[in-house]
Amino acid sequence: MHTGDEMRKGLILLAALLLAGPAAAGKGERVDVAGKASFAEQREQVLVDLADGETYAEIAPEDRERVFVGLGRMQRLLGAHESASALHPDQRTTLLNEQEQVNNILSQASKDSRMVCNRERPVGTRLPTTVCRTVAERRRLQDASRQSHDAAARSRLNTIR
Repeated sequence: MHTGDEMRKGLILLAALLLAGPAAAGKGERVDVAGKASFAEQREQVLVDLADGETYAEIAPEDRERVFVGLGRMQRLLGAHESASALHPDQRTTLLNEQEQVNNILSQASKDSRMVCNRERPVGTRLPTTVCRTVAERRRLQDASRQSHDAAARSRLNTIR
């Protein structure tokens, strides 16, 4: 059972995390060619975020390459134009498709890189510890555990026969 002090501490921590969420929105934002910021500024921010090793830490190498290629295509399509509205409709469609592909990759990578912390009791002790892992890391551990469990179950079935 939780004591009153533990519950209060937990609620305070939860409130702090909820309030901190919007403050971190400056990094990992989506590319928007119709937005207020210039494409060059947005492109530069994405490149900085990709290089910092934290914002998109879980992005796969092939997805990282797709983002670089997509940003390059978008830059070539925009060329010297001030905005996407100055492009031919076919070019604008291609630009928006590139934007969507880049944003899908970045959004998923950002979600996978999000850190989640839980209180866990290690085997052999009653003292819980805080364990923090990224969403992708937690998914990999769950998959490995499931595969291990399935392999053990198959092994048991083979020995029974």
